[in-house]
Amino acid sequence: MASRGRFCGLSYGQHDEARSCSDVFEASDYGQSFGGRKMMAYTWALLGEWDKFLAFAAEQENRMGADTLNSDYADILYGRSEAAKAGDRYREAYGWLKRYASLQDSIDREHQKSQAQEYAARYHEQEQQLAWGKEQTEKQRLRFMAIGLTAILLLTSVFVVILFRQMKAIHRKNAALSREITELIEMRENELMAKGDATSDKIQEQQAKLSDMTNEELFEFLRMVIISEHLFQNPLLDRQLLMDRFHLSKDRIGAAFSQGSRYDSLKAFLNDVRLQSAAKMLLKHPEMTVADVATFSGFSNSSIFARNFKQHFALTPTEFRGQKGGEVVLYRRHEQ
Repeated sequence: MASRGRFCGLSYGQHDEARSCSDVFEASDYGQSFGGRKMMAYTWALLGEWDKFLAFAAEQENRMGADTLNSDYADILYGRSEAAKAGDRYREAYGWLKRYASLQDSIDREHQKSQAQEYAARYHEQEQQLAWGKEQTEKQRLRFMAIGLTAILLLTSVFVVILFRQMKAIHRKNAALSREITELIEMRENELMAKGDATSDKIQEQQAKLSDMTNEELFEFLRMVIISEHLFQNPLLDRQLLMDRFHLSKDRIGAAFSQGSRYDSLKAFLNDVRLQSAAKMLLKHPEMTVADVATFSGFSNSSIFARNFKQHFALTPTEFRGQKGGEVVLYRRHEQ
């Protein structure tokens, strides 16, 4: 209570000045009020004016009623103890001081309880804020996931549409190529039919005139023999076999293909004939495997056949067979 009684220079031990200041203050309107007298009560106690202090204490206690668990009432009890001690009433002073100590303990406990409740409230508030923050984070995460999944679905849909369109375009292109190959084969067959059947008599008749033939005529003769007798189906067929059969020189046979035809060599011619035969077999004999078709067409193995077929027709043998001849001719890869 002494710390709260510093008024009118009393903290510096100037009692006379403090009394004078107190008299002036008490005479003022504010000094007559309850608030003013409450402020002066501590100064009265320090100045030893216990009558004034006790009178005000009684008034203040009356105003409090049953609400005595507070620091103001503790100050009243402490002041009464000091007043009794000043009057040498030590037993009474001890009683007031004991009540003061008990009340102060209660006030401290209430204060601690209040602080604990305040801390608990703050902790609960922080928990709520953390829970709210977690909830917002989870909602944001779910929103991002939803956006991400939506984007993935949209991209997947676009990809599927593009892929479907590309597959349709490829299918149309393959069908057109397949149709073109089929037409090319038919044209070749019609060309052979127009030139007549290559009978053994006809071959022997023309064979007797080989030395007098031009390069173009010799090529047509060799082409007729190779196709009609299916010599191309032999993967070992080469220039030497033709030289041995028809008693022609290497240069004569080479010139027949390089100068008398649109082919660069016998090898190029045989590759073209074998591919035309393979394409026809792929369409007319679906029961045959690609490897069987390669063998019957004169290719040494199916890998070489598949590679040459792809280079020549821009389709694999399987793709060509799957189109079943195609529907539309878009362009012709090889000129007739």
